[in-house]
Amino acid sequence: MKQLLHIMIQIGFLFLFYAVGMFIQKITHIPIPGSILGMIILFLVLLTKKVPSKWLETGANTLLSHLQLFFVPVTVGIIEYLSYFFGKGVISLVVVLLSTAIVLVTTGWSTQYILTKKEEDLSA
Repeated sequence: MKQLLHIMIQIGFLFLFYAVGMFIQKITHIPIPGSILGMIILFLVLLTKKVPSKWLETGANTLLSHLQLFFVPVTVGIIEYLSYFFGKGVISLVVVLLSTAIVLVTTGWSTQYILTKKEEDLSA
Protein backbone atom coordinates (compact mmCIF):
# COMPACT_ATOMS: atom_id res chain seq x y z
CA MET A 1 0.00 0.00 0.00
CA LYS A 2 2.84 2.36 0.89
CA GLN A 3 4.56 1.53 -2.43
CA LEU A 4 1.37 2.35 -4.36
CA LEU A 5 1.02 5.70 -2.60
CA HIS A 6 4.67 6.46 -3.32
CA ILE A 7 4.16 5.72 -7.05
CA MET A 8 0.99 7.82 -7.17
CA ILE A 9 2.79 10.80 -5.62
CA GLN A 10 5.63 10.47 -8.14
CA ILE A 11 3.20 10.29 -11.08
CA GLY A 12 1.39 13.30 -9.65
CA PHE A 13 4.68 15.16 -9.51
CA LEU A 14 5.35 14.28 -13.16
CA PHE A 15 1.84 15.47 -14.02
CA LEU A 16 2.63 18.75 -12.26
CA PHE A 17 5.42 19.41 -14.77
CA TYR A 18 2.98 18.68 -17.57
CA ALA A 19 0.43 21.09 -16.07
CA VAL A 20 3.05 23.82 -15.67
CA GLY A 21 4.08 23.40 -19.30
CA MET A 22 0.46 23.59 -20.43
CA PHE A 23 -0.09 26.71 -18.33
CA ILE A 24 3.01 28.41 -19.76
CA GLN A 25 1.91 27.56 -23.29
CA LYS A 26 -1.58 28.85 -22.66
CA ILE A 27 -0.53 32.24 -21.30
CA THR A 28 2.41 32.85 -23.65
CA HIS A 29 0.95 31.29 -26.83
CA ILE A 30 4.36 29.78 -27.68
CA PRO A 31 4.02 27.52 -30.76
CA ILE A 32 5.41 24.58 -28.76
CA PRO A 33 2.99 22.10 -27.16
CA GLY A 34 2.61 22.48 -23.41
CA SER A 35 3.51 18.86 -22.84
CA ILE A 36 6.87 19.43 -24.53
CA LEU A 37 7.45 22.56 -22.45
CA GLY A 38 6.71 20.52 -19.33
CA MET A 39 9.23 17.87 -20.39
CA ILE A 40 11.84 20.57 -21.04
CA ILE A 41 11.22 22.02 -17.58
CA LEU A 42 11.46 18.55 -16.04
CA PHE A 43 14.70 17.93 -17.94
CA LEU A 44 16.19 21.22 -16.74
CA VAL A 45 15.15 20.56 -13.14
CA LEU A 46 16.70 17.08 -13.25
CA LEU A 47 19.80 18.42 -14.99
CA THR A 48 20.37 21.06 -12.32
CA LYS A 49 19.74 18.41 -9.64
CA LYS A 50 17.06 20.56 -7.98
CA VAL A 51 14.97 17.39 -7.91
CA PRO A 52 16.89 14.11 -7.54
CA SER A 53 15.93 11.51 -10.14
CA LYS A 54 15.28 9.04 -7.31
CA TRP A 55 12.21 11.08 -6.40
CA LEU A 56 10.60 10.27 -9.76
CA GLU A 57 12.20 7.01 -10.80
CA THR A 58 9.62 4.48 -9.61
CA GLY A 59 6.67 6.47 -10.94
CA ALA A 60 8.34 7.02 -14.31
CA ASN A 61 9.25 3.33 -14.59
CA THR A 62 5.65 2.39 -13.77
CA LEU A 63 4.38 4.64 -16.57
CA LEU A 64 6.98 3.23 -18.97
CA SER A 65 6.04 -0.35 -18.12
CA HIS A 66 2.44 0.40 -19.15
CA LEU A 67 3.35 2.54 -22.17
CA GLN A 68 1.63 0.28 -24.69
CA LEU A 69 -1.74 1.09 -23.10
CA PHE A 70 -1.28 4.77 -23.97
CA PHE A 71 -1.26 3.90 -27.67
CA VAL A 72 -4.75 2.33 -27.64
CA PRO A 73 -6.57 5.70 -28.05
CA VAL A 74 -4.23 6.63 -30.91
CA THR A 75 -4.97 3.37 -32.69
CA VAL A 76 -8.71 3.83 -32.25
CA GLY A 77 -8.39 7.39 -33.60
CA ILE A 78 -6.53 6.17 -36.66
CA ILE A 79 -9.19 3.57 -37.34
CA GLU A 80 -11.92 6.21 -36.92
CA TYR A 81 -10.25 8.57 -39.42
CA LEU A 82 -9.03 5.88 -41.82
CA SER A 83 -10.61 7.67 -44.79
CA TYR A 84 -8.19 10.58 -44.26
CA PHE A 85 -5.22 8.25 -44.59
CA PHE A 86 -6.45 6.88 -47.91
CA GLY A 87 -5.99 10.28 -49.55
CA LYS A 88 -2.66 11.10 -47.99
CA GLY A 89 -1.48 7.64 -47.08
CA VAL A 90 1.90 7.77 -48.84
CA ILE A 91 2.83 11.07 -47.22
CA SER A 92 1.68 9.83 -43.82
CA LEU A 93 3.66 6.62 -44.24
CA VAL A 94 6.84 8.54 -45.15
CA VAL A 95 6.40 10.86 -42.16
CA VAL A 96 5.81 7.95 -39.79
CA LEU A 97 8.81 5.98 -41.06
CA LEU A 98 11.12 9.00 -41.03
CA SER A 99 10.07 10.13 -37.56
CA THR A 100 10.41 6.58 -36.23
CA ALA A 101 13.93 6.33 -37.64
CA ILE A 102 14.87 9.68 -36.08
CA VAL A 103 13.53 8.60 -32.69
CA LEU A 104 15.36 5.25 -32.85
CA VAL A 105 18.68 6.83 -33.80
CA THR A 106 18.38 9.60 -31.21
CA THR A 107 17.41 7.13 -28.49
CA GLY A 108 20.31 4.84 -29.39
CA TRP A 109 22.85 7.65 -29.34
CA SER A 110 21.48 9.04 -26.07
CA THR A 111 21.52 5.63 -24.43
CA GLN A 112 25.07 4.93 -25.56
CA TYR A 113 26.19 8.33 -24.27
CA ILE A 114 24.55 7.81 -20.88
CA LEU A 115 25.95 4.28 -20.50
CA THR A 116 29.50 5.32 -21.36
CA LYS A 117 29.19 8.31 -19.00
CA LYS A 118 28.03 5.99 -16.19
CA GLU A 119 30.90 3.56 -16.88
CA GLU A 120 33.38 6.44 -16.76
CA ASP A 121 31.89 7.66 -13.47
CA LEU A 122 32.06 4.17 -11.97
CA SER A 123 35.66 3.62 -13.02
CA ALA A 124 36.79 7.02 -11.70
